[in-house]
Amino acid sequence: MILVFTFGNLSCAQSPDLELNASKCPFNTSGFGGRVECGFIEVNESESNDRKVKIAIARVRSRGNTTKDPIVYLSGGPGGAALTSVGLWVNHPFTQDHDMILIDQRGTGISGPLCPDLGEEFMEIIAADLTLAEEYQQLRKLASKCKDDLVSEGVDLASYNSTTNAKDIDIIRQKLGYTQWNLFGGSYGTRLGLTVMRNHPEGVRSAILAGPYPPNIHMYTSLLPNFKLSLNRVFNACKSDPNCNQRYPELEQTFYGNIAALKEKPLTFRTQSGDNFTINTQDALLLGHQMLYTRSGISRFPGFVEALKTKNAGVLEQSIIPLASRAGAIDMGMFLSVQAYDELPFNNQEDHQLSIQEHPEFSPGISFFSNDIKLQEDWHSARAPADYEQPVNSDIPTLIVSGEYDPITPPENGEITLRSLPNATHVVFPGDGHSFFTGCHGRVMTAFFEDPTAAVNSSCTSDLPKIRFR
Repeated sequence: MILVFTFGNLSCAQSPDLELNASKCPFNTSGFGGRVECGFIEVNESESNDRKVKIAIARVRSRGNTTKDPIVYLSGGPGGAALTSVGLWVNHPFTQDHDMILIDQRGTGISGPLCPDLGEEFMEIIAADLTLAEEYQQLRKLASKCKDDLVSEGVDLASYNSTTNAKDIDIIRQKLGYTQWNLFGGSYGTRLGLTVMRNHPEGVRSAILAGPYPPNIHMYTSLLPNFKLSLNRVFNACKSDPNCNQRYPELEQTFYGNIAALKEKPLTFRTQSGDNFTINTQDALLLGHQMLYTRSGISRFPGFVEALKTKNAGVLEQSIIPLASRAGAIDMGMFLSVQAYDELPFNNQEDHQLSIQEHPEFSPGISFFSNDIKLQEDWHSARAPADYEQPVNSDIPTLIVSGEYDPITPPENGEITLRSLPNATHVVFPGDGHSFFTGCHGRVMTAFFEDPTAAVNSSCTSDLPKIRFR
């Protein structure tokens, strides 16, 4: 099938069925110059019940007087909300000439959240000195309680997956009266974006996939190999940096030495709030993994490794903050629902255990990641069909964006995604992890949305500063 794209004034070619206005926003809009407006739609939770899910939408109007096709932000997780980030987009380069649409996907934020407190409760379990088996028992109790409450309310957990999520996104496009819009997905949002491109291509003008996580890459079999790739890149970068190499001359050996030592004797320290926090092997792996998501975390990674050795409580406490922030931002019920459907048919606990055996340096596994597969098995029984894991083949103009040090969706993911997208370009940003917020990112991505058929100019990536290790 040949898809024909036009790039003119398409954004209001249909009459909208949904009107947005500031009075409907579930937050104060007074600081946004009258450019933020909100609304809600109801969608069927599933085809097998009459329950409705109320989905929250916000639109950030462009700063210019344009009617260019809008950009819809597909947040990550799965389970991450979008409306909480509205302030980020008010002065973003995207909204110079494009309206920005934010959607709290079903089961997240204020769109029928499933288990919004479970992530924070998980952090309390991480803080204790528990084995992975003991962690699982604690997590299972918390998850089971939330599940029982949801099921008693008639919630169909199986209907919270990427296929129904993508259908919601396209319904919203039509309700807002847009013939086409542009997709901007990050992390899980790239899988959702690819699902929209596969199932509802008629509504997509172009797409940016940042930190690609396509359905043909399986999280739990790629988790440790991807982490290893990221670590090796950091170790090599530190070795090539005279200052880092002088300060941390054996960073790799120290890191793995710390991991081995924590198996024998976990490290307990007191936080500034007066609570005890114990870091064991799986916790140290999780903290290190999460630090590599951002430029600032990557720069502090050698210091974190040294702090594990010297028991520097101040540095260790700082390393916990990003993880705690992410855990609190994810609706774990939505996460479990999506992953049980999307991932479990293709990689299970047995596959993950085999991966750990192939990477004994990461034994017994990474905290939470090594348990959430078992939690998913208990969550619901619906599984994606066998063809779900096939690569998404699409002619839609696409920009794939990767971070050099990304530990969860490394540049290799981008290359795999690229193979089935003939009108795609892959740009790797040096020094970045799993997030993209520099001026160079804004210029490259904004230029792409202006003309998705033009050659991508990514020359600014050569001017990005190198990581300054601390």
